[in-house]
Amino acid sequence: FQSLVLPLAVGVIATMGITQIGSSEHWIWYPWAYPLTAVNGSMAAHQEHALLLAVCVGAALLLVSALVFGRREVRA
Repeated sequence: FQSLVLPLAVGVIATMGITQIGSSEHWIWYPWAYPLTAVNGSMAAHQEHALLLAVCVGAALLLVSALVFGRREVRA
C-alpha cells in the first residue's frame, strides 16, 4: 500500500471486532480470537481450550504450508 492509513484502519476495526467476538459464545469459530480468549478469558476451561485450538490450527497450517511449498521448485 502507498499509504499507511488503510492497513491501520483495518487493523483497528479488526481489533474491535475481535474484542466483541472474544467475549461471546461463538469465539470458537474465529481462529483470530484464540489469543484474546486465551489471555482474557473469564473461565479457565475456555483459556485452555483456546490454547489447544491455537496449537492445533497452527500445526495444521504449518503442515499444509510445508507440503505446498515443498513441492515448488527453487529458481536461482
